[in-house]
Amino acid sequence: MWNTDKEYAAGLKYIVKRNFGITTHYDSDMGIGFGFNLNY
Repeated sequence: MWNTDKEYAAGLKYIVKRNFGITTHYDSDMGIGFGFNLNY
């Protein structure tokens, strides 16, 4: 993602199992983040 204020963001999602995944996200203002993803 990119906007006119020169801010940007990118993210990745890795599916471990059918209902479970790991996510990571980088934002130019907030920095890096990690998380878990549950699908139902």
